[in-house]
Amino acid sequence: MRRLKHGLIIMLCLLTAGASLAGCRIIAAPTPSAAPPATSTPEAPTPAPVQPTQPPTPAATPAPTASPTPEAPTEPPVVVIVLPEALNVRSGPGVDYKAIATVSSGAELPVIGRREANDWFKVIVNGGEGWVVALYVEVRGSLDEVPVMNY
Repeated sequence: MRRLKHGLIIMLCLLTAGASLAGCRIIAAPTPSAAPPATSTPEAPTPAPVQPTQPPTPAATPAPTASPTPEAPTEPPVVVIVLPEALNVRSGPGVDYKAIATVSSGAELPVIGRREANDWFKVIVNGGEGWVVALYVEVRGSLDEVPVMNY
């Protein structure tokens, strides 16, 4: 019986060892092969190593400049429209002042001043300044913005 016991123990050991080795693979070492025969064909020249380039240095961004502030219109917002066929523009607010220009019906003249009574308006005409009587013009715009001139 002792032999049977020893035989069973040996058999269990072999089964256990076999089961352990079942998951392992034995890899054979590669056998050295003969070196390839030398040929007389010349090898292609090895290209020179490429030198890395530096990334371009970003150009300095110019500082933003302030856009010019739009100037106030050179033409006053208030104008007078000449009603009669012809109207004298005078050097002062009154018929006693000399006529310096004559304007035709429908002419629009920018108003740059007025008398307090709003009976005469200082206007721009032909690049100069003169006065027209309120009786013969139509006012377009608010006279509240037009300065009063003591003449």
